[in-house]
Amino acid sequence: DGDELRYSIEELSKYMPAVQSIACVPVGLTKYRDGLFPMQPYTKKTAGEVIDIIEEYSEKFKKQYGARVCYPSDELFLKAERPMPSEEYYDDYPQIDNGVGLWTSLRDEFFYELSVCEKAPTHKSVTVITGVAAYPLIKELCDAAHEKYGIDVQTEKIINNFFGENITVAGLLTGTDLIEQMRGKIRGELLLIPIVMTIDYTSHSTENNKFLDDITLKEAEKALNVKIIPVKNNGQDYFIIYWE
Repeated sequence: DGDELRYSIEELSKYMPAVQSIACVPVGLTKYRDGLFPMQPYTKKTAGEVIDIIEEYSEKFKKQYGARVCYPSDELFLKAERPMPSEEYYDDYPQIDNGVGLWTSLRDEFFYELSVCEKAPTHKSVTVITGVAAYPLIKELCDAAHEKYGIDVQTEKIINNFFGENITVAGLLTGTDLIEQMRGKIRGELLLIPIVMTIDYTSHSTENNKFLDDITLKEAEKALNVKIIPVKNNGQDYFIIYWE
C-alpha cells in the first residue's frame, strides 16, 4: 500500500507493453494468523486510498497505451463503498479470472439475457447461495428474475467459518459451512452454488467433484436433500440454469 504500491506499479510499468495488465487485489487474511506478521484488513478509508493510487496510474497508462493496464479488484470497490465501474473501465476484462470486473460483467450479462428472453422458465423454485461479498449482486439478479418471471428464488449468503469471517469471497467457501448453514433452509428443487467453490470449476457436473475441505458435492446433496448445480461466474450461466 502507499509508497510500496506505487513502487510496485512503477517497477512493473518498466516492462510494458510486455506486462499487459496488473490486478491489485487485497490479501486474504484468515483466522489462522498466530505467529504471523501482523496485518490489518482494509477499511472503507484505506481501500479508497488504494483505489485512488491505482487510478492515478491507470489514467496515465490509458493515455500512453490506450488501456488502463492497472485495475483495482472488485473487493476494493466494495470495501471502499464506491460504485462499480462500467464495462468501458475494464478494457475487455484482461484480469477477470482474478475477479477484476467480474461484478460488472456478470451483472451486465445477466440483465442482457433477462431483456431478450421471453419464454417461461422450467424451474419455478430454487435456492441460490454465494459468499458475503457477492451477496448484494446475486440478490439483485435473483430479485429481477423473480419480478419478471415469478420465479421463487431464495438467496442466501454463507459466512466463512472455516477460514474466518474476513474471507468473504465465494471461491474459498467450504462444504462444511454450506451444509451447516443451509441444512433445513433449502427452498425449491435446485441449489445453485458458485462453481468456484468446487475443486473442478470447469464443469456443471457434481460427479467426483468436491469442495476445498474434501466434502464431495454428492455428500452435500445427500446432507441437504437437494440437487446442487455449480454455476459459472457469468451472467448467462446464472440466467439459463432456470431453463435447463
